[in-house]
Amino acid sequence: MDTVILVCIVVVTASVVVATVYLVITLIQLTKTIRKFEILIDQLDSDIAGIRKILGYVSGLGSLISGSWVSIAVSLIPKIAGSLFKKKKCKEADNE
Repeated sequence: MDTVILVCIVVVTASVVVATVYLVITLIQLTKTIRKFEILIDQLDSDIAGIRKILGYVSGLGSLISGSWVSIAVSLIPKIAGSLFKKKKCKEADNE
């Protein structure tokens, strides 16, 4: 009976040691992942600042394109397209 209890104690102790090692390895990997995630968040933050600048420029351009500019452009597009893509009339040969 003492041998069975001794074997059970050894098995439980080994299980606790293995679980502790696994937990420590998992925590080390989690720490590395959190550091990389912080670096990624910092990079995204700096990228968002650049994107906000670009969006500011785009919104500035949007204010330049007001209703009057749009109406002028709409009225000129058919004229420009018509002058660029004129249909050329083919001369037909007289076959008489």
